[in-house]
Amino acid sequence: MKKIYKIAAFSLLGGLSFIFFFYVTFPFEIVKEFAQKNIYNETGYSIQIDTMSGKFPFGIKARGIQVKGAGDKKAELKKASVQIGILPLLFGRVSATVELTDPKNGWLSLYLRFSLWDLLQSKNKILPTKIEVESEKFQLDEYLNLVFSNLAKSPNTDYLIKPIFEIFTITGKLEAEVDLGINSSDFSKSEGKADIQILQGGLQISDASLQIPNQVFKRAGIKASLKNGLLEIDKTSGLNSEDISLSIHGSVTQKPIMEQSILALELDVELKAKLKEQFGWVLDAAAKKETNGRMKVGISGTLQNPAYQL
Repeated sequence: MKKIYKIAAFSLLGGLSFIFFFYVTFPFEIVKEFAQKNIYNETGYSIQIDTMSGKFPFGIKARGIQVKGAGDKKAELKKASVQIGILPLLFGRVSATVELTDPKNGWLSLYLRFSLWDLLQSKNKILPTKIEVESEKFQLDEYLNLVFSNLAKSPNTDYLIKPIFEIFTITGKLEAEVDLGINSSDFSKSEGKADIQILQGGLQISDASLQIPNQVFKRAGIKASLKNGLLEIDKTSGLNSEDISLSIHGSVTQKPIMEQSILALELDVELKAKLKEQFGWVLDAAAKKETNGRMKVGISGTLQNPAYQL
C-alpha cells in the first residue's frame, strides 16, 4: 500500500512540476510574435496583442487584442483564451475550448472535440466529432464591419459593389446555442441543433444623399436541426426589417465524403421602398434580369459544386 502512495505522490509531484515549469519557462512572447505574423500572412488581417500568458492547467490566454484589415475599421477583444483538454485523451479524444470576451464583456465560447485516431492517421480533412457554441451579447458587429471595410479596399472586390461596403454599417449582438455531434463514419448517426440570433441588430447607411432610413432588424438569425444525417434549416431563418426581407430554408443531406453532401436550399431576398430604388440593380445584376426588387434562388447540387436556379 505504501508503494502505491509513493507512486501516486511522485506522479502528482511530476505533474505539478511540469505545470510550474510550463508557466515559468514557456516562451509566450515568441508565441505572440509567431501568432501575429502568421495570422497576417494567412488572412491579411493584422493582429496586435498586449500580453500573452498561460492558463491553468494547459492553455494560453491573451489580453488587449486588436484586429485591423486594409480598411479603416478595427475590432477589439478584451481577452481570449485557448484551453486544451487533458482528460478526453484517456478516451481517445482531443478537445479544445476557445473563449472570447469583447470590451463590453459580451462573450463567446467554442468547444471542439476530435478523434485522436483521426488525428494520428493525419487525414487531409478532419471533422470535429463535437461542436458546441455558446454566446451572450457578443459584439458581432465589429467583426462584420471590419470585413466590410476590408472588402471595400480589396482589389479583388468588384468595383460596382465596393461603394456598398463603404457606406453600410451593421449593428448587433450575437446570442448563440449550438450543440452538434458528428459521426464522420456514419453521418446518419449525427444529430444536434443550432439557434443563432442577432439581437439589437440593424443596418445604417452613411450616405445621407440616399435618404434611406436606418433599418432595425425585427428578427435576424438562423435555426437548424441535425438528425439522421439530415441538416434542416427552419423556415423562420433569415432577417427582416422595414425595407429588407431575407429568408433561407431547406436541407443538407450529409454524405460519407462531406464535399458530396446534397443541397436543397432556397434563398428569398426582397428590397422595398428606398432600398429597392437605390439598390435594386444589385439583384438585377445577380439575376441577370429585371427582378423588381425581389429574387428567389434555389441552391442544389453538392457542397463542392453547388448549382443555382433563379
